[in-house]
Amino acid sequence: MVDLTVEIAGLKFRNPVLNSACPISRDGPAMEQLAEGGVGGLVSKTIGVVAAKVPRPHMGVINRGYIGLIVPQYKEGKLKTRISMVRGAYYGFLNAELWTDLPPEQWFEKELPYARKVAEKHGIPLIASIGYKAHELRELGPKAVKAGAQGVEFSTHYLGHDYSPVIESAKALR
Repeated sequence: MVDLTVEIAGLKFRNPVLNSACPISRDGPAMEQLAEGGVGGLVSKTIGVVAAKVPRPHMGVINRGYIGLIVPQYKEGKLKTRISMVRGAYYGFLNAELWTDLPPEQWFEKELPYARKVAEKHGIPLIASIGYKAHELRELGPKAVKAGAQGVEFSTHYLGHDYSPVIESAKALR
């Protein structure tokens, strides 16, 4: 079998495929499903200093001008989804969700420790995604590492065209 192992910054990934920080990594059990599915490393949903107030519905399939709503349903402890109001071929997907709607305390006390055990079982690294401003990263980074994260990803998608906040964010995590 081909060896797809990748090492980045001292972290060894079993392959170069990682999940993004998005709804599929919404909590520890969801990340367990990702590990069982074969990802090379786990990335948490982005953790903020406060839980996001996410509008519902917030995801949809764009279809020739129509949007099909993705309706989440939990059955037997697993997330199942159904799409309503969709006809024809899909042209795109809209996710208007913010960062995690779980409070940071829950991530540091429950979700990340759970995910770390999963990561260890599967021999893959756990990366915590945190955001957004330098002073928030300075607060969240050490807590994420203490809770079991082996690496930290920081979100920069709200920074605009000025790169100085990216530099300040990176410095905050050193």
